[in-house]
Amino acid sequence: MVNDATFWTTIASAAVGIVMSVVSVLINKKKNKSQKLVELAKIAQKLPEFISEAENIFGAGNGAAKLTYVLNKVQIECLKNNVEFNEEQFKGEIENILSTPEKKVPNAD
Repeated sequence: MVNDATFWTTIASAAVGIVMSVVSVLINKKKNKSQKLVELAKIAQKLPEFISEAENIFGAGNGAAKLTYVLNKVQIECLKNNVEFNEEQFKGEIENILSTPEKKVPNAD
């Protein structure tokens, strides 16, 4: 009987250890996911700055070069912050920024 009790105690201890390990991994994944979302938002906030840099470097026209420049800057930021780079997602954000009409300042007459 003592051997049976020891056996079941060992099994129960191992099961608790495994469950705790799984819970720990899941908690870390959730924290990492939310942290990555924060990093993505920070990168997205830098898009207007990157677009402005591209405008200054390439001037008028040459939209493909400017887009490539901005996407390269975004990709570098993603690598620095260990965030997955999704080119299509960022292209959509860039297009949204560029299609937003600028606020016109009223003339001071």
